[in-house]
Amino acid sequence: MEDLLQRSLRTYRGDAANLEFMSAEDWKKLDRKAIDTIQLWLDDTVFHHVSNETSSKFLWKKLEDLHERKITSNKAFLIQNLVKLKFKEGESIVEHLNQIQSIVNQLAIMKMV
Repeated sequence: MEDLLQRSLRTYRGDAANLEFMSAEDWKKLDRKAIDTIQLWLDDTVFHHVSNETSSKFLWKKLEDLHERKITSNKAFLIQNLVKLKFKEGESIVEHLNQIQSIVNQLAIMKMV
């Protein structure tokens, strides 16, 4: 599977060197196999966005775009939560600091901190 995905990535990049070693028909078969393999591992919530793609290049691009939008909205959501977070009377200060640290850690993973 890893080999197939690597070949698909080369297809996505438009690796012209691959075309020299295989016929156009073989290239189309490989591209179709890559599309099928990638789609097989997608969650249903994502699959419907890329189910009609006929090129692994465009499938990868669409997945990147979907992922990028999700990251952007997650960043905004986390920053909003951090700004709105207030200490509640009766809550442990340790618990409150843990909540802050949790959000900061998530933002750090996204390279926001």
